[in-house]
Amino acid sequence: MLTAFIFLLIGFVLPIFVGVANAAPLVPCGYNGIECTTCHLLQLGENIIEFIVQISFVIAALLFAYAGFLFFIGGGDSGKITNAKKIFTNTFIGIIIILSSWLVVNIILSTLTGQGVNPFTSILCK
Repeated sequence: MLTAFIFLLIGFVLPIFVGVANAAPLVPCGYNGIECTTCHLLQLGENIIEFIVQISFVIAALLFAYAGFLFFIGGGDSGKITNAKKIFTNTFIGIIIILSSWLVVNIILSTLTGQGVNPFTSILCK
């Protein structure tokens, strides 16, 4: 059990810190002489949504691993297998909801900034 926990820690949690090391700041203005504008407010909204999406995928991966572990050790216990299937289903539905909300917010922010709607777009402030 301890080795499985260590594997999950190394495989799923530590890559978060790698992404954080290369990440841009969440608040895009207010430092190094960059004055805040309304465009920066929209960029902040985009940064927050993308941060939530990234963290949710890590949590979803951990939940899928946990559900798979429950399904694997469930054996003949129908309660554990039912619980594992419920976790799989709820996690999948959660990912769909998060991606849908990301798409809606991305379209709204891209339209408000006038930069057009492209997949994986970034709001660029001048």
